[in-house]
Formats: sequence, structure tokens, C-alpha cells
Amino acid sequence: MKKDAPVIRPDENQAEPAPKAEVVQLPTRDFVQCEKNLAEIGFFSPTNKKIKNVKAKIMTGFVNTGDGKRIMRKVSIIPAALYGLPTTAHQDKTIAFQSLLESKRVAGLVSNPVRFSAGEMLKLLGLVDSGENYKDIEEFIDVMLSTTVKLEGAEFLQGKRTKFAGIMFHVFNQAVIKGKKLPDGTVATEHQVWLSDWMLENVNRYYTVPIDFETYKRLNTSIAKALVPLLQVWLFASENEKFFEKEYCDLCELLNLTQYKYGSDIRKRFCPALDELKAHGYIRAWKLEPSEKGNKFIFYHGQKFYNDQIAQREKQAEARERRRAPKLVRSLTELALPQPEPSRTPAPETGSVPAVSIEQERLYKQLTGAPFFVSERKARELVSTKPDEVKKQLGAYPLKKNVPTNPGGYIIRAIEHGYFVPPSYFEAKRKAEEAAKSHARRDQIAACPLCDASGFRMVTDGKISGAKKCSHDPKIEARYPSL
Repeated sequence: MKKDAPVIRPDENQAEPAPKAEVVQLPTRDFVQCEKNLAEIGFFSPTNKKIKNVKAKIMTGFVNTGDGKRIMRKVSIIPAALYGLPTTAHQDKTIAFQSLLESKRVAGLVSNPVRFSAGEMLKLLGLVDSGENYKDIEEFIDVMLSTTVKLEGAEFLQGKRTKFAGIMFHVFNQAVIKGKKLPDGTVATEHQVWLSDWMLENVNRYYTVPIDFETYKRLNTSIAKALVPLLQVWLFASENEKFFEKEYCDLCELLNLTQYKYGSDIRKRFCPALDELKAHGYIRAWKLEPSEKGNKFIFYHGQKFYNDQIAQREKQAEARERRRAPKLVRSLTELALPQPEPSRTPAPETGSVPAVSIEQERLYKQLTGAPFFVSERKARELVSTKPDEVKKQLGAYPLKKNVPTNPGGYIIRAIEHGYFVPPSYFEAKRKAEEAAKSHARRDQIAACPLCDASGFRMVTDGKISGAKKCSHDPKIEARYPSL
């Protein structure tokens, strides 16, 4: 019996209808590992024009450190008067620069100074050799050297508030343009830049987000390009939910965009960029809905995200076997907090970082994602030492009647002390396993060309005919001729 093809229905409440976007199919690409802090704080603003006469781009919000602390963080991007705020054009060159960093590693590490030629960067960007493009690269170096990031805020610990002083830093600490004199008096034959300490540490520790640079360069809208690094963070944190929400006002603050009151104006501004991201598979769909703050976006994970995750895990497993992990990763929050005194005890020698299973990686992502935001170091420690307890407590958390005010601190204590798990957890686990088996059976039936939608097929031995439950194995089913 021939089965009807499944009906594909569009998402309800989808944004205002737009022309059908051609879905672009791209081959597997190499990923550029881009430093994560620059992506999370919205360092680059989506525009092709210089943003001058702006004193600072300011973003505020709460951050959970994962060890019982909540921090209200304020990040200010302070531009140089000559160049204005970093833009999408500077982001393009930053991704190309970080691609070049991979070829500059010696024994797995990047060291200062980093030397590169303008021709190398233009080739990665797909731009022609011209005087104007060469000047743009020199401007990019100046912008990364002169733009200041200021971090300040307040720390909340057990209900008490403690302010921490603001710190200020740059991406590049020093730079010498080709043809200019170096500190030793010689003339530079290439551009040379010295990365700041935190940037160098994070690059060497792979505190990064992966960017498919080939697909990125195909994007036409500045907002779409600005969203790509942010999407890598947000999609990863919400992989299990398969969607995530962003308040419109928060998104505008992050992207330095003017806020509009009416939905039609908001859609008009974002629709071209979001539909472009949809066409390239970053997101499957998006919606704009009312919220307490006015409006919010809902984004659904696209197939490209899942394909990229598989490719990334394979590459990471290979990389772990080859490299030794450098000793320090510093997020912007960690940079602002007091650092412990270094131990006088010699550190033991470290070998290769052991490969982790897909299940351990999934648990790690749950701990570091919403609503827990456990620090990466602590999440790795818990998953490696108590994987069963991590799995149990994460599964039991949604069943809690009273939601903790500090989910990160709670989940750490629950795992370390083996908190009581209600019987409903085991019942929910049993139902989930049954549902998984049911889904697997439905997928098996859908893929089988022999049976009908119920999993049966009509067979005959020449005399008697009847319905038979299909085994979905062609060799076995060949024994029973179809009616």
C-alpha cells in the first residue's frame, strides 16, 4: 500500500510573509575559531558606514558565574574619535585575522607578535589588491588597537551587593604597520600586532565560537553578519530546547540599533536579515511576539546548526588528541573579579586532553547554558567526575515546584551532594524512553518502502492473504510475496 507524503505546514504566527528565499546548499567548510568575548558583548555594530559622534555603546545585564554569584555587568565599547565604533567591515577583517592565527601556531600556540600581510587577509576576504583595500586593513588594525572595552558592575553574593571597579582593556596592545620601524630599529616587512594578554590566552585555550567563514561571506545584510557570531552562542546554549527568545530592546542595545514601537517597523528592519539567515540554514524560522518589555523575537534552530555541530565535534575529538590544553581561560566576568594568588606548588605535567563522549558534551552544554550558566571549568569538572549524578539532577530540575533564585548555584550543590530526586523523575524518565522507542518505530516505518503507515503489509502465499507486521528487513520480507 502506497503511503501519502507527509504534509509540511508553515510555522504559525510566522513573521509577515516574505518572498520565498532560495535555500543555499553549501559543502562542508573549515571553521574559523573566533574569540568568544567579542561575540558575546556585541563589539561590532551592524553598518557599512562609520559611526561617529557616539561616546560609547553601553550594554547592561545580569550574569551568573556558576559558583553562587550573580553579577550585574555593564560593558561599554568606547570608540576612538577618529574612527568611531567598530562596524561590520571590521568584523569581516577580525574573522579573517583569526583565521590567519591558526596558521601562525607553533607547537599548538599563538605567540606575540603576530605577523601577517595585507595580501593574505585580502585573499581570505575575496577582495582585490587595491590601495583602498590596503588602507582599510591598516584602519582595522588602528580600530582594534584604539577601541577601549570598559567592564564594571556589581557582584551579588548571598543577597549582598558588592561593587567592583571598572577595568579597561583593548584587543591589540601594540601594532606596527608594514614599512614602519619596529622597537629594535629595523623596518617591518609585514604588519605586526601584539594581542592583549586575555585575548592571547583565550585564543590559545580555544575559548572561541566557530564561524563558517565561506557562508558568512555570502551574507549581504549587515544585521545578518552581526548576528552570526551571536547566534553561535545562543543556538549552542539552547540546543536541547531547539528555540530561544531574545527581547527586542536587548537585541537593539547589543546591536546599537534604533528601537521602534510598532511591530510593522520592527519587521521591516529585521525581516531582510532574518530571512537571509533562514535561507542559509542558520535558523529554521522566527517570530515576533509581544512581551513584558514590549516585543521579543523567537528563533528556531536551523539545520545548518546541527550539521555544523557534528562537523565540529569530529574536529574537536581529533584536536584533543594532538594538543595540550593551555592553562587559563578568561571571560570578561572573570577579568573583573579578584584573581586568587598563584599556588607555589609546582603544577603536575598535563597530557593530552581526553576525548569526551557525545553524551558528556550534551551534559556540559546543559550546565553552561540557560538557566544555569555554570562556568566552563566547573561544568567540565562535574561532567568528568560525576556524569550519572549530573544527568539525574539535570533531569529532575524541571520537576521542581519552587524555582531556585540562583539555578547555577543550586545545580552545583545538587550534583555535589546528591540531592533527593522525586519519584516523578523516574516516571518521566520511563515515559521519555517509551516515547523515544515510539519515535524510532515511526521513523523506521516512514523509511520502509514495503509497509503502510501503520507498519503492516498485505502478503499472500498464493492461497491465503492477510496483513503481516513488517520487520523492515528486506531479506526477511522477501520470503512473503506482497498481495
